[in-house]
Amino acid sequence: MTSYHVADNTPVGKVSLKQFLSSAKKTDELTVYLSKKALLHFKIKPNVFIVTSRQEVLSNSMDVQHLYSSQKEADTRIILHSLDVFRRGATELYIQSPDTDVFVFAIHRYHELCRNTYFVTGVGNLKQDIPLGPTVNALGAAKTEALLGFHVFSGSDTTGRFTGKEKLTCWQALGRCIMEVVSAFAVLGTSQVLGVDTERAIEAFVCQLYEPGTATVHVGDLRWKLFSKKQLEAQKLPPTRAALHEAIIRAHYQAMMWYQDDMPHPQLPLATRYGWKKEGDRSVPIPTKDPPAPDAVTHLIKCGCKKTSCRSHCSCRSQHLNCSEMCACGADEDLRGNISQALLGIEKDEEDGDPSI
Repeated sequence: MTSYHVADNTPVGKVSLKQFLSSAKKTDELTVYLSKKALLHFKIKPNVFIVTSRQEVLSNSMDVQHLYSSQKEADTRIILHSLDVFRRGATELYIQSPDTDVFVFAIHRYHELCRNTYFVTGVGNLKQDIPLGPTVNALGAAKTEALLGFHVFSGSDTTGRFTGKEKLTCWQALGRCIMEVVSAFAVLGTSQVLGVDTERAIEAFVCQLYEPGTATVHVGDLRWKLFSKKQLEAQKLPPTRAALHEAIIRAHYQAMMWYQDDMPHPQLPLATRYGWKKEGDRSVPIPTKDPPAPDAVTHLIKCGCKKTSCRSHCSCRSQHLNCSEMCACGADEDLRGNISQALLGIEKDEEDGDPSI
């Protein structure tokens, strides 16, 4: 791959913009180059011009040292600068971005911005100036406060999303939840500690997402119900409790980061305490800390016994398991029922007979 140093006299061959920007280093250099060129262009203009370059902030006519920032996301720095503009006396503000994250941040900070604040998105005939005031009023105080936590958990640029569950579906699920769930999203990321009640309330939201109107509030119970009653495929089932926990704490960490969008130098704990792990110089999400299957599955082997007759040295029996449908010996229905429970990690309550995970 050809590497270019971005400067006035850099000869660029016949490469596409995508190829040219394929390197993070080249993208960074280009950003610095363009910011300095833009500042030079506006140097003799009467307009106040401010541009960011890495952690630096440059202006043609103002002291902006207080805006030097270690924030890593451009999205949050937009809000940092928007708040500064309002504090300097602006009465009308237009925040332009194609990014939903920025829209959510602006809604969240609306009461600290101009009353006449607009979110500008789209291009050409599709360009829109969306006034934030009516949106905030339509949401109401509780959902406005919960929007940031809800957005990060239900899917954003920096977090995953639930398979097959679009943002509208998630929003409709929130509408079916009790106020305790809305309040849980409002406190997500507001402190370093994720409360047990907050996590339980979000688990109840996930249950509503996968089965609208359900009274079930535990994903383990719902997984068993949807599998046993509807035989849903794995990708259509809610996540396991362990996987959901990792997703919630990652969302909690990201929300912590976003809540500090008004601070030039956010103070954050280590991401490895919140659902991430280090692989080399990269951080990757932890899917779950539980084993992929119960021991009964990981040690399961089908026996080679003859049909209707198991030998004394049957490999299934050696693992303290009943034979399953995979075995050539033809296990009877009662035995198959027992092995099916073992496969799913189900333990039967001796008193009431209800399965639980």
